Amino acid sequence: MGGDVMRDFSSLISAAEKAISAAKTQNSTGVADATGAPDVSSAADATGAPDVSSAADATSVTDAADVSSATDVSAGPVVGGTLLKRTQINLKRDQIGFFHVWIRGSNRNNVFYNNADFIGFLERCHKSAIKNETIVSAFVLMDNHVHLQIYTRALNAFMKSLLMSFNQWYNWRKGLSGQLFNSPFSSKLIDNEDYLLYNYLYILTNPVRAGICKNITKYKWSSYHFTKKEKFNFLNKYINVSDLVFNNFFKSNIELHYTANKHLREYWSLLDDKKTIETNTKAIADYKRANDDKKTLEREKESIKGLETIESDNKTRANNNNNNNNREKRSYLSRQTNHLVRPTDHEVATSLSFLLKERKLNELSHKELIRVMKILRDHGNATYRQISSVTHESLYEVIRDLATVFCIYLIY
Repeated sequence: MGGDVMRDFSSLISAAEKAISAAKTQNSTGVADATGAPDVSSAADATGAPDVSSAADATSVTDAADVSSATDVSAGPVVGGTLLKRTQINLKRDQIGFFHVWIRGSNRNNVFYNNADFIGFLERCHKSAIKNETIVSAFVLMDNHVHLQIYTRALNAFMKSLLMSFNQWYNWRKGLSGQLFNSPFSSKLIDNEDYLLYNYLYILTNPVRAGICKNITKYKWSSYHFTKKEKFNFLNKYINVSDLVFNNFFKSNIELHYTANKHLREYWSLLDDKKTIETNTKAIADYKRANDDKKTLEREKESIKGLETIESDNKTRANNNNNNNNREKRSYLSRQTNHLVRPTDHEVATSLSFLLKERKLNELSHKELIRVMKILRDHGNATYRQISSVTHESLYEVIRDLATVFCIYLIY
């Protein structure tokens, strides 16, 4: 790395420190909660809303915050004659500096279903940043995960405050319990200017790479909109985003847009190269296997003959029970046709709200919950994963409960 880059990055860190110090002197109190729901993360909840985050949830956020998010399971050092995996080592996180932080919904379930969910997260991110000497330079909120680029003096404290306050508010609002995000959160220290720029572009282009929109200007829940200085940005009401990183790399919003498109072209080019290599490698391997085993074609022919024999026997049995089989086929085709069109996760969440009739999930008995899931499955064509996501029941429990129910009742 050249000396100029190091000097520039050092000056960027100094500017971030000054920005945090300036924010502390302003005694900012945060933005108002536009969702209209109380912030149950406070110690004394004036509304009387219960603290629905269990002790286990709080422990998982607190304890896991100190552990590195590395997922390398290769061999580590030998301790007491035992070879430890790297994931078994209590690696402390860095706490001060620029970071890329990302969190994903538990079991990859969706977390954000409507505007209130997104806004609630941004508001609590803003408040947690003020309390814990942190500035946000970039963010993107997807349906089931979040990416943040921050500069902080207290990474663990910031993430603990953010995750616990949002978890409590979200569960109180929807009548749920349990942990929303996988624990521990993932983070990576940004220690040079090149990676800072790459990470900034990676976060803003995330919705484009996911196929949600065609360019970064079209996604609603992204910090990109804070770069349009001359235009109205509705997100300003909920969170402050520092322009420190943006001003360091770009002279205008147009330059950012051009650079983001270039970043995407390079990303897709690398993907194409990787796919080409994988395709060629597979083709070579298949060719070698075909040459090494000359009996492959003969076995395939024998298998085909066996399948033709089985198919012939099946047709003979089908002709003997023509009427019954026709009814079964019509019923089968009807079920398959109904399941061809799947609703989106948002549509499933909307259907659930309609069925609940302003009740909360924790107010339902177990039988009522099963009836609701049955309706979503049979009449709404929701998948087991979608039902598990909106009800926050485990996928195993959803499949088990629906497999044992044969009658559908409406909730009155």
